[in-house]
Amino acid sequence: MEKVLENARQYILGLKEAGKFSTKDIANISGVPLETVRNILSGKTAKNAGYETITKMILALGGDLNQPVGFEKTKEIEACHGV
Repeated sequence: MEKVLENARQYILGLKEAGKFSTKDIANISGVPLETVRNILSGKTAKNAGYETITKMILALGGDLNQPVGFEKTKEIEACHGV
């Protein structure tokens, strides 16, 4: 789980940079308190960040919730779903 949260943090940082969002912008548009956003982006609380908080931040920045977890279709998944 720790790896997933670190991937989410890195993904949010990438969205922040790509969209030229400030930390304050992320707090304002996501509804996540500024100090929480700062702590997550710095890695201080990334291990303890809640799913809802991470989700709010990613969606507010226009991100895809499948990206941070590193989801990749495997041949087994494709075979099961006929993809």
